[in-house]
Amino acid sequence: MGGAFRALGIALVLLAAGAGGDVVSEIAAEAKCIHVDTLLDQYGPDGLPAAEGLLREALAIDPHSRAREMLRALVAIVREHGGSVSPATEALLASPAVPRGPPIFEHVQQPEHREPPTLAPPPPPPRQQPPRARAPDVTDPSALSSSVPIGDAAHTRAIALIKQAVELQTRDSDSYSNTPHVIALYREALALLPPDAEAHGGDVIGSVLDNLGIALRAIDRVDEAIVEQRRAVAANPNEPRHRMNLAGTLYMRGDSDGAAEQCRAALALNPMHAKALNILNSVQPITDASDERLTLLMRHAAATDELSAEERTLTHFDLFRALDKLKRYDEAWLHLEWGNALALEDMAARGPVPGDHELRDVYRRIAAAFDARALAALVDGAAAAARAADGAAAAAARALDKGGPIFIVGAYRSGSTLIEQILASHSNVHGAGENTALPPVLGAFQAQLARAHGVVFPEGFVALATARNEPVLFERIGAEYVRKTRASAQVSRSHKPRWTDKNLGNVRNVGVIVAGMPTARIVHTVRSAAATCFSMLSQHFTQGGASGRFFTCSQTSLVAHYAATDELMRHWDRSVPAGRMLTVHYEELVGEQERVSRRVVQFVGLEWEDGCMRFHAQQRAVATASLSQVRRPMYNSSLDAWRRYEARLAPLLAGLSAAVREDRPWRTARWPDQPSVDEWAAMGYAYADGATDGAGDGAAGAAVA
Repeated sequence: MGGAFRALGIALVLLAAGAGGDVVSEIAAEAKCIHVDTLLDQYGPDGLPAAEGLLREALAIDPHSRAREMLRALVAIVREHGGSVSPATEALLASPAVPRGPPIFEHVQQPEHREPPTLAPPPPPPRQQPPRARAPDVTDPSALSSSVPIGDAAHTRAIALIKQAVELQTRDSDSYSNTPHVIALYREALALLPPDAEAHGGDVIGSVLDNLGIALRAIDRVDEAIVEQRRAVAANPNEPRHRMNLAGTLYMRGDSDGAAEQCRAALALNPMHAKALNILNSVQPITDASDERLTLLMRHAAATDELSAEERTLTHFDLFRALDKLKRYDEAWLHLEWGNALALEDMAARGPVPGDHELRDVYRRIAAAFDARALAALVDGAAAAARAADGAAAAAARALDKGGPIFIVGAYRSGSTLIEQILASHSNVHGAGENTALPPVLGAFQAQLARAHGVVFPEGFVALATARNEPVLFERIGAEYVRKTRASAQVSRSHKPRWTDKNLGNVRNVGVIVAGMPTARIVHTVRSAAATCFSMLSQHFTQGGASGRFFTCSQTSLVAHYAATDELMRHWDRSVPAGRMLTVHYEELVGEQERVSRRVVQFVGLEWEDGCMRFHAQQRAVATASLSQVRRPMYNSSLDAWRRYEARLAPLLAGLSAAVREDRPWRTARWPDQPSVDEWAAMGYAYADGATDGAGDGAAGAAVA
């Protein structure tokens, strides 16, 4: 790691001295080579797939770097272990080598540099336990309470409650399934703690209040979260973590000034608080080269011992954004490269990172099971079963009688948050964000059917349902999803008949949604492949599990993931019955906001409301990487941001050109009429009061074009 940091430092010095792009290319390629050394040292054979992709990227940046020799050695290792490498690697090694000019890196590579021929699979080091996935900045206040007088039964009970709450909060940081219980535990503990607990036990009450605020924020009770986190700051005003967490919640609510104030207060207490600086830079971007935050960020980037890998990752992404705005693109790119390298290494340390083609194989299995014929049979079978429903089938039908969910699927950074914000501006729609209800519901059914019938998803599910052995299997899955979502604190408190589900991972569950939820509508967001992938590459995702978004950290992985998703979505477009899915092009939405917005609102079966044009004025909390975008009116400045780095994106652009068709032959024909409200009711389903059927005036084309 030290060698790569020295490479980065030399790069910045050379750039400041006016060095050209060739120098930057060699430095960027060398940083990748050094990162490969680190991967193989730490993870042995487990690091080979990531190393292969990094070395290909290094060669694309600098064709005469040492990456070619390293790649040859890596291929030999892989084959020795009975594995295979990608065709892209084979083709690259078969091409003639480019003669190398005088190196500039000889003075950088010591002592880390090792000659490529010695590259061999090191014995697997003792694997450390992966760090526990933790909810954002949750602390265990019970660990701070050792000096609180023991023996008091109420105190002992309070500490037990806190420990239980922290365990649940950290274990379920992605699903939030136990969050209401966590909130109740914290509140009970606070009622039991003595008034002088703060004086005796350190930051106990402050940490409990802060954790309580995080839990409330997770289920969209943002105003309550702000109250509790302000209490945490009041309990211990000298704890920067409390101020940082309050700043994050205020920013979600749209209070940029309040968030900035708390961040500056946190940094006054601890100038090395990387997360507070990150939020401040998001709230108030750096636009002036004289901004003192640039100096502070550089200090953070060099603090290899003082800051964690996650904190330094945030720092490099902040530097990328700041230098990009200042048009210092060569420097910006170096920080983007290093930020992604740190992020990928951190993910690999937390758990296994899937190979680039694993997702494609899974998606192709799903597409083969849910082909057009199977989907039509499932829809027809479920409708027939619903008409004669009794018992469990009737219960499943009744669970869907209050209006359908609106699923938003597509690639990350393709405009999905913008679509949700437009729909959530409607008086009958609650924006539920990245709802995690469907995957665990589906997982529970998978476990049940594996035990009962020995079947697996997706093939076994489709076979069971189409064979009439389980005619309402998917209806039962849909009903359970609706029940759980309606019972969730977010949706139940909204008192609205419709809700959005923006869990983009549901791209794999479109067949389940279509077969199991007749009133559900699916909006698919699409953006230029290059713009989408560059936006993912330049965004540090802090949600989604330890390695859930590993693919955003390298150009080769981005190509594989985007191509797999694009292939599956094209399948759904060919196979999903007309009128169930609408494809929205981000570029069209930006260019013709009202026309496209009206089409989306009509498609989901609602009357138009002018508030949908003022989505940026919505006061709902937003917790995604697109937060800053949906707080502003529509703009188009990000459409071609990737072109500033076109030369650096050669691996990405070449891969997309080979794997993805940009002509996108999405349907543009007019749909057949959808069933009316009465027709749905005859089959056992109906929209809720306040929602209307959008087919009465003739349905529009399934794609916005």
